[in-house]
Amino acid sequence: MLNDRTTASTRTGNYAAFEEVPIQFSKPNFAHSLAIAHQANIYAYDAYVLDCAMRHKAPILTLDRKLIMTARDLKAAVLEV
Repeated sequence: MLNDRTTASTRTGNYAAFEEVPIQFSKPNFAHSLAIAHQANIYAYDAYVLDCAMRHKAPILTLDRKLIMTARDLKAAVLEV
């Protein structure tokens, strides 16, 4: 179910903006990711994202406050939304 506060044109514009985001698939370093997960007490999936972002020197884009704080603690770039 779509949010009643959005319009069809807003959704279309958001999708068009998303299509412009350069996406690169990257295999995470699982040993490093699991170390991050353990150290920061976060989900392995979030640690995979951080591992890839740090290795590729790319910012993460998230609304997850804990992930933002962990990224900053690890000196990973965060793209504010």
